[in-house]
Amino acid sequence: MPRSLSAPTATAVLLIVTLAPPVALPQEGPPPGDPDPALAGPRWLKGNLHTHSLWSDGNDYPEMIVDWYARNGYHFLALSDHNVLAQGQAWMGVKEANRRARHDGFARYRRRFGDAWVETRTEEGGLRVRLKPLGEYRTLFERPGQFLLIQGEEITDHFERKPIHMNATNVLEVIGPQGGGSVVEVMTNDLAAVEEQARRLGRPILGHLNHPNFGHAITAEELAMVTKERFFEVYNGHPEAHHLGDETHVGVERMWDIINTLRIGEMKADPVLGLATDDSHNYFGHGGSTPGRGWVMVRGRFLTPESVIRAIEAGDFYASSGVTLQEVRYSPEDRTLTLAVDPRGDARYTVRFIGTLRGYDPARKPVTDKDGHPLPVTRRYSDDVGKVLATVEGAGATYRLTGEELYVRAVVTSDRPPANPSFQGQKAQAWTQPVGWERRIAPPAAAIAPRRPEIRKLGTIDLDLVEATPVVFGDRLYRFESVRKGYKANTTGDSYFRFIDVETGKATPAFARGHDLGSAHAEGGSMWAFGVDRRDGTRIVAFRSDDLERWETIPALELPGWGLFNTSVCKAGDRYVMAIEVGSPPEVVGVPFTSRFAESQDLRSWKLLPEDRVFTKDWYSACPTIRHLDGSDYLTYLETLPGPRYETFIVRSKDLIRWESSPLNPVLVASEQDRAIANPKLTADQRGEVAGAVDRNNSDVDFCEFRGRTVITYSWGNQQGTEFLAEAVHEGPLAGFLKGFFP
Repeated sequence: MPRSLSAPTATAVLLIVTLAPPVALPQEGPPPGDPDPALAGPRWLKGNLHTHSLWSDGNDYPEMIVDWYARNGYHFLALSDHNVLAQGQAWMGVKEANRRARHDGFARYRRRFGDAWVETRTEEGGLRVRLKPLGEYRTLFERPGQFLLIQGEEITDHFERKPIHMNATNVLEVIGPQGGGSVVEVMTNDLAAVEEQARRLGRPILGHLNHPNFGHAITAEELAMVTKERFFEVYNGHPEAHHLGDETHVGVERMWDIINTLRIGEMKADPVLGLATDDSHNYFGHGGSTPGRGWVMVRGRFLTPESVIRAIEAGDFYASSGVTLQEVRYSPEDRTLTLAVDPRGDARYTVRFIGTLRGYDPARKPVTDKDGHPLPVTRRYSDDVGKVLATVEGAGATYRLTGEELYVRAVVTSDRPPANPSFQGQKAQAWTQPVGWERRIAPPAAAIAPRRPEIRKLGTIDLDLVEATPVVFGDRLYRFESVRKGYKANTTGDSYFRFIDVETGKATPAFARGHDLGSAHAEGGSMWAFGVDRRDGTRIVAFRSDDLERWETIPALELPGWGLFNTSVCKAGDRYVMAIEVGSPPEVVGVPFTSRFAESQDLRSWKLLPEDRVFTKDWYSACPTIRHLDGSDYLTYLETLPGPRYETFIVRSKDLIRWESSPLNPVLVASEQDRAIANPKLTADQRGEVAGAVDRNNSDVDFCEFRGRTVITYSWGNQQGTEFLAEAVHEGPLAGFLKGFFP
């Protein structure tokens, strides 16, 4: 973590090996001994994955930092310098290095390593010293089985003024910050870049999110959504990491339980695991962020990058700020979590088993400012989330799971402070990883992997059209179309709605002039259409007809101050439900776009449902389509992904509050089949536009059942104004199509 929020940079990561107790300043001592060649059984390996040197914003030379960790009980170390690897030629002014240290660090460096090692040169600006690269100094420290360096980088990114940092361990090439249009998108993009390098180079690379409360940049809900991110820092030794939170922001450990409850209980996704790190910058005295505050204990057989990363990915580690465990063991067969503390002196220990039980109260509410406006911070959740399930006083404890737990983790707290505390009143702790969640996520071992419902794309049917709804009326299949003002065949000078008889291609008379972003719903002998008074407007208007020619205009819902976009309507038991895409104001939508919901008894008069009926304020979720089936509401929506690209996902809910995401997502993604021509009337010029267009989205999906098959319309294009209307089919009824995404 840099000391300043105003100028984020990036970081490189290294790892090392040895044995000894932590101290604040480098000490002379014997070098590590040779390893036992017969040592091949699993053992605890102590390591730090987050540390800074003069290569970025640390204040000491990398060899000095490595030397301290090597002599103080560590087996591996990560020197994580911002957006740079310790490679190539780098020279630094001695005055600048000493100014940063507020000590004569250069003299200390020369005393420790000697003039033969330390390289200097004199330039106009004065004496300069060469910063040694990893490949050069690692030979001074690495010893098989005892001391290891793993190259890495702290990818230092941001969204607006929020710092978003991610470490990549065992990286080979610099990964630049990828950016994005939201906090979630930045995290997703940076992690995707880590995964891309790992695949391309065929090497394991561990990506973990750093200090989520640094700059109060990341909420629990945002991290929960990046389900591919499996690791974050539950403890970071930097004083600005805000471990305990404050009146407005939750503490990091509370954030951990919220994330994992959301993932396991609502998203059916793997939990995030917790690391502890130093994030040290200062190696002179005790001020600021100093070494020896946070580390991981990894149970590994071999001290290699691959073995360390495999163990972490398997969850075979614990995090610590000063408590050492002799054993941590989870038995799935006995459903027991057992741990034993390695006691130090006369310290006393308290073990708390923490988790969330099935049937927990999902209530949550936003944190508001003095005027009652929601703040962009983690929401307040019920006490059921991350509750203490059992407390044991002493150096050992066992918890037997009852089967009601979504997950269980343990935290061990000493009554003594750590050797180098990072905040006032801190006690030494150790955190084990959540267990018992696997059966909530994974299908039975003998089950056959489910297949998503098959969708056959038929191809493009028109240009410059996006919003469409296939709908059955009078036993004929129609396609409702929201015709934009810029549609090339639109000679009216304004937007309007129309229906196309799919069999004949004949269009009905235009109606709803000046309205946008429409959708349709057939009910009995009437056809209904819904649209907004304008894009980003405040009024939703309903249109009703019995013959598709004469239309009644009905004010449906007005939401002053809101920015409204797409709508979708379905019958849900004894009422009708409307999904409304909302783009503003921020206190309503969170991350644009968000779906809110309204209900009606007659399709004419609509009432907005309470604010907890929402999907979702935590990430981009546009273009909703809603259908009701057997007590559940199914919602398809558009999600943004790295690239950028835009894909359609599906979720379902029984109460419009708690949503289950399909394990078979996405529903539709951009593919070459989008360019197929399904409308023989398209001209040569139009076909040329189709062939040459950028294709990065499958959006605005809508569907209906007609004669035993599911008819689907969707839009594809560049998501920036060049759009095409396409169609697809699922060879089966709509009920099977929707349920098929939730095996």
